[in-house]
Amino acid sequence: MSTYVRPSSGPVVFRDAAGKLINYGSRWQNGPPEDSYSTLENLERFRPLHRVAEALIEHLLANYEVTVESGSQLTEGLEHAPAANKITRAVRLTPHRNGSSPLLFVFTNYPGVWLYAGTFFSGAYPVCGCNACDEIWQTQADSLEQDTFAIISGGLTESVNGPVPPEVTEDRNGQITIGMSLSLATRIISADGSFEGGSESNAENVPFTTLSRYRATLDRLALVSNGGNWLPWPRAVQPR
Repeated sequence: MSTYVRPSSGPVVFRDAAGKLINYGSRWQNGPPEDSYSTLENLERFRPLHRVAEALIEHLLANYEVTVESGSQLTEGLEHAPAANKITRAVRLTPHRNGSSPLLFVFTNYPGVWLYAGTFFSGAYPVCGCNACDEIWQTQADSLEQDTFAIISGGLTESVNGPVPPEVTEDRNGQITIGMSLSLATRIISADGSFEGGSESNAENVPFTTLSRYRATLDRLALVSNGGNWLPWPRAVQPR
């Protein structure tokens, strides 16, 4: 099996109106200014993410038993999909193993990359891109690579939780909080345990038919996976 190597990318320099170098990734020592939350500038700094996604796809094609499909039609019916006019390319890799999750890479003209897997997992790289978030492509590439390799190693677990009676709490100021009674949860962990993440989102407004589809998919997965996780991808007998 060949080793994945992130493609190199030369430095891209951006300057402000006064000609001063913008040091993305460490701009705000005392917190971002209020107007930076609604400002998007110099988004081309994320362009290298396209090359990273392309390198990941090439690596997976060369080392795993998968079927590859391309075309914008692959995004039809996706939850949280980018707008059609923002999508420049979509590539889906489907492993030749029951219980292993496909991966769908969606390239956008933001520029950025979305990754879809499992039943409802989705990740955006960059997550936001506004000036306040001060993201850089290198850390977003780290996340994209981590998520990709965790998923193909069998590190993705999903669940539809609830409905249960909502949890109502009140703080010392009388502020009442009503906890989620129905949620979608994901947990992702790398093969060596060095990376772990997860999320849980409110599913109260998700259509019943969609939730039923999610549950049916996860029930079928449970028949082949004792832990309920998506299984590791099958490696190619002879890497291409």
